[in-house]
Amino acid sequence: MINKSVYASSTDDTRINLFGVCFEGKKGASKNSSHVRLVATDGFRLAFVDREIKGISLEGRPIVPRRALTEVAKLLQDSVEEEVQFGFNEGYFVVASSTHKVAAQLADTEFPEYAQVLPTKKGHSASIKGDTFISAIRRMMLLVSDKEKSVRFLFKNQEIEISSSSSELGEARESLECDYDGPEVLISLNAQYLIEAAQAISSQDSLLRLEVRSAQEAVTMTNPNDESSLSLIMPMRI
Repeated sequence: MINKSVYASSTDDTRINLFGVCFEGKKGASKNSSHVRLVATDGFRLAFVDREIKGISLEGRPIVPRRALTEVAKLLQDSVEEEVQFGFNEGYFVVASSTHKVAAQLADTEFPEYAQVLPTKKGHSASIKGDTFISAIRRMMLLVSDKEKSVRFLFKNQEIEISSSSSELGEARESLECDYDGPEVLISLNAQYLIEAAQAISSQDSLLRLEVRSAQEAVTMTNPNDESSLSLIMPMRI
């Protein structure tokens, strides 16, 4: 859950309310479980992941700092198959496995209300293999010299045309087959954000589903085989 959300948090530690992951909870399907959502945003992208977790009760919307969660993920990377316990106690986030116990102080701030940035209408979807998509974006990034890593995506009948350019190196263009059958949409997106989202959401051979609406609206990314997590990326000016 950490890896599917923390990448979208801000790296600017002066933006305290965005420099971490917010934990949200509500009553789950069974008596002793809660529906837990981890959500993060840096103002330009957003990611969340939902899970049904037994034996936890969340009060409020605690924010665990980015650095703390990154360290927790590293410590627990060898405990993938092991059941890990976590909770909140007197302003601290506590995680325990058979080999580690970690406590991190919560951020003393409020996480922004993010519901208004989530799309309210269904977009036109395109499904493509995650590794194919990531490899193509990386090739386009070789020509991108600007800080924002802007790459253009043209969604059209049964394909996505990806292009990038720079005054020093010229232009690159590549077309990828997909099952998109919506109207043509040309949108500019941060390539690094797309790669990080795709790596978090999909495994090497799994599909990604991209939903586009217009050049001015956010793109959403999900895994068709596991829709418990979502990434949203705001467009850039073309």
